[in-house]
Amino acid sequence: MHKNAGILKAPDKIVDIIFLHCMALIAEKFIKEIDIELSFLLKRNNQAKIIEKVINDKNYETLYECSNYLNFIDSLDTKSINLIIPNFENKKEQYLFGRLLEEDTPALIMNASKIKNKYNVNYKIMGKQYLDVKNISKQELKNIFEKNHKYYDGLNRIISMFFSFSQDFEQSGVEYLRSLYFKKTSWKKYYNSSEQNPQTYEFPITDFPYMEKNKKDKEFNKKWIFVVKLAFSKDEIDELAKEHNMPNSNFLGFYDNTKDTIAVVFKYNDIVTPDNELIKKLKNTVYHEIQHMMQDIISTSYYDNLKGRQAGLPSKKMRSKDYDIYGNKENSEEEQDHFLIDVEFYTDLKTSLDIFKNEARNIPKQLLDTLFKVCIFNLDKKYVLDKINSFDLTNKLNTYTKNTLSNNMIENTTDVRDFFNMLKNNNELKYFKAVKEFYKEIF
Repeated sequence: MHKNAGILKAPDKIVDIIFLHCMALIAEKFIKEIDIELSFLLKRNNQAKIIEKVINDKNYETLYECSNYLNFIDSLDTKSINLIIPNFENKKEQYLFGRLLEEDTPALIMNASKIKNKYNVNYKIMGKQYLDVKNISKQELKNIFEKNHKYYDGLNRIISMFFSFSQDFEQSGVEYLRSLYFKKTSWKKYYNSSEQNPQTYEFPITDFPYMEKNKKDKEFNKKWIFVVKLAFSKDEIDELAKEHNMPNSNFLGFYDNTKDTIAVVFKYNDIVTPDNELIKKLKNTVYHEIQHMMQDIISTSYYDNLKGRQAGLPSKKMRSKDYDIYGNKENSEEEQDHFLIDVEFYTDLKTSLDIFKNEARNIPKQLLDTLFKVCIFNLDKKYVLDKINSFDLTNKLNTYTKNTLSNNMIENTTDVRDFFNMLKNNNELKYFKAVKEFYKEIF
């Protein structure tokens, strides 16, 4: 067996295949959502223009008193009007930007007609019947309006609401449309239809590192087959997070060695673009889970040497006393924090290393040691700023740049600092081991 079954390097080929598989599924989900939103938005925009035309044709915006309502109805002659104004008031941003469901209650439904000097008027506000009269004279209708102001006060509110929406849409709607088209274009390059995206992948064992290619054992030479799943719904996410004791993150993942399944959970609620941050987090998640799969492959392939033991665990003296290697406590539903689980020790350490190295590319070399100490000792922004000010490089940096640099060094390493801080406060042996391995990999 390779001497280091702890920090494992996952094969780039397999990581890329699974990463692109996940991106394709996310792209499919978002493109469908964008198309639905565009359809709603364009439909509402057209509807708004139709309503505005009806209102302007009838001088509806000038109806501020009882006599004007009567004049409006009187102007119908022998025609009738059917007017529906959607509810643009509640959750204004949501309704403004297309997510208006067909079953939503309109703000106003109005039907009015005049036949031989007799009037029929029916309207509802927010689904509540306000007025429903048939075959009455103009004087009778006037008496109804003058007796109770609510009949036209409610209409005034709806009309004001509509014109407010029209102005907002004119100012914001075009920009939002552009942003949707931009997001759709951004995701298209990752998109494959579901039929083109296999759910099951098969790789020869020799595609994984640390394998002796000349080994003749039949078990060893089998192909490794596994399933990739991507969960989106809240129920799926909650169930998986509870079952696998997952941390609170936009991307969650797990490897189930009883089913040879890699699952990635996608928790974004809003449509986002495939920016560098999203790609980085997803790739880290995929990499982490493939490491777990490799631990299982090594355990299976070298079963004689390991004598049934699981590869990739810290030494026995470092392991948790009250929990098994998967973070479960006997006769208890209490679960261990992810960073403390024995089987997660080396995979979390590798993930932390990758995050650190990525951030190290963005800072001056003089600050590498500072970044290292920030991570292992959980130091704050003041410490970073003091270090920046102590270097000659500060002559080239203005205050804004120094603040941005220090903020990034703190914020971009949150998961790394949390990892070391959790070990330091709960398992010093693991902490010292992690620091030692971290140092060896960096310096």
